[in-house]
Amino acid sequence: RYLLASRDGAQRSEAIASALWPERGPSAVANVRYCIFKLREQLAEHGEPAHSVVARDAAGYRIDLRRVELDVDAFQRKSLAGLAAHRRGDTADAERELAEALKLYRGEFLADDPYADWAFSEREYLRGLAGKDLAAMAQIALTGGRLVAATEHLLRLSQLEPFDSHVHQMLIEVCLRRG
Repeated sequence: RYLLASRDGAQRSEAIASALWPERGPSAVANVRYCIFKLREQLAEHGEPAHSVVARDAAGYRIDLRRVELDVDAFQRKSLAGLAAHRRGDTADAERELAEALKLYRGEFLADDPYADWAFSEREYLRGLAGKDLAAMAQIALTGGRLVAATEHLLRLSQLEPFDSHVHQMLIEVCLRRG
C-alpha cells in the first residue's frame, strides 16, 4: 500500500520503515525487506520474484507500472483530460472525460487506513481533483440549463467539501432556481 501511494518513484527500505513503523527505528528495515520479499514472491509470475509487480533496483522498491494498471491512475488521466477540455471550451469532451473520471472516484484513497500519514498527500490530491471535476460538471450542467444534473454534482461536491461555503451557496442558488 505504501508503494502504491508513492508509485511515482522507487522507495528505499529505510524510508518505508520510517513511514510504516517510525517507533521501531532501524530494526524495522529488516522487517521491510522480509515483507517485500514475501510480497514479491506472492505477486510474481510463475513463482519468479524477478517477474513481480513489485520491482527492485538500486534506487529501492517500486510498483512496476508497465505491468499493472491502477484505477487511481486512470482516474487522474481522465480527470486531467476532462479539465483541459473544459478549459478549452470543449464541453462534450469535458463532460465525457469527467463523467468517466468520476465513475472511477469511489471515495478516499486508502479510506480503510485514514490515519496513514504517508497516504495523506495522495489522498488530498485525488480529493482535490474530484472536487474540480464535480465543479466543472456542475458548471457545464448549469450552462446547459440542466438544473437537476447541476444539483446532483453540487450535492456530491458539498459532501466532498463540507466546509466550502461557496459550494453550499451555489447549491442553494440552484435549488432556488429549481423552485
